Amino acid sequence: MKIAICDSRIPKAALDNLSHYCDNIVLLPKFEALAPPVSAHPDILIFPLADKGYILTHREYLLYAQEAFAGIDLDIIPISEKAGDVYPRDILLNAAVVGEHLFGKLDHLSKSVLNSGFKNINVNQGYARCSTLSVNERALITSDKGIAKAAKKENLDVLLIEPGYVELDGYDYGFIGGAGGYDNENVYFCGNVQTHPDADKIIDFCLSHGKTPISLASSPLYDVGTIFFLYL
Repeated sequence: MKIAICDSRIPKAALDNLSHYCDNIVLLPKFEALAPPVSAHPDILIFPLADKGYILTHREYLLYAQEAFAGIDLDIIPISEKAGDVYPRDILLNAAVVGEHLFGKLDHLSKSVLNSGFKNINVNQGYARCSTLSVNERALITSDKGIAKAAKKENLDVLLIEPGYVELDGYDYGFIGGAGGYDNENVYFCGNVQTHPDADKIIDFCLSHGKTPISLASSPLYDVGTIFFLYL
């Protein structure tokens, strides 16, 4: 079974199209401890480790997460640190996993994330998950030069794109990682990837790694806090 996890406020057109590519969609409700524009963003609310049988979340969000994942065979485990709406208390779970590598601002990540079994790599970008769109376990797309440099040092294939061109209410712009997600076959974009000035590069990069780029809507790219895909 393939499950997609996304913000409960994802645009309807994107949600309707996403439903054609998975068996189940988990819509995460808002968490009032976080800033309203990102309060239901998966990359801030959870850290999924489906291959290990569990998902990490904020202890104050535990009941909401358990309800959202009701009927799905995964343990929901709370972290010990307390979340908040002011940086860096909102990035406790915001780490980008690419294969065996975990990128994040290590000093501010939850100990539970740091101890989850990956090779931890420090970057200056606190919103590392938001800033990183994985294509597979060896390739990623980002507009963050620090993440790109760190990933290349690990011999990962990196496409560095122009920052911006991703909408997010309440902010000047969102991030490419927050505007998408990937599964075993495709790379998904919330909005139309063609609205990004590096669209051709993005499409070619996905195709070169055996993935089909899927635009879930005709509107500009929109940051929904990552679309996670789990196989159970």
